[in-house]
Amino acid sequence: MKILIATDGSSNSKKALDEAAKIAEGCSVHEVAVIHVHEKNINYPGSAGYHFSQEELMRFKELEERSREDSKKLLQSAVEALQQKNIKANPIFETGHPADTIARVAREQDFDLLVVGSRGLGGLQKLLLGSVSNALLQEVNTNILVVK
Repeated sequence: MKILIATDGSSNSKKALDEAAKIAEGCSVHEVAVIHVHEKNINYPGSAGYHFSQEELMRFKELEERSREDSKKLLQSAVEALQQKNIKANPIFETGHPADTIARVAREQDFDLLVVGSRGLGGLQKLLLGSVSNALLQEVNTNILVVK
């Protein structure tokens, strides 16, 4: 069995990591991988007709690089959390749209189980899944465990 765990650092994705660890400990698992998709937060405004100075553009690039490094640290933290439970996990770091990228990796690498956290919302919204977990349910043909 091959398990892919998606993480974004949220409390629900940490719960998903814990549930996946329980499965990995109790089954014959050949591979565990943790994926984090870095979604670019900064769209460079120059493409929208605005003109910024070189200094301002450098600040945008620095912010993006800092965000990318934070994403890598988040992924490494998830891998280390599994290692503390004696589970070897391969990190997968990608940049793009989270749902599309996770779905592509799950398909291309033929994972048997995808484990994701749901988004914790209150009121009527509690009945709805988060946008990424919902999109994955629609796009991926493999089994998916959505953890609340």
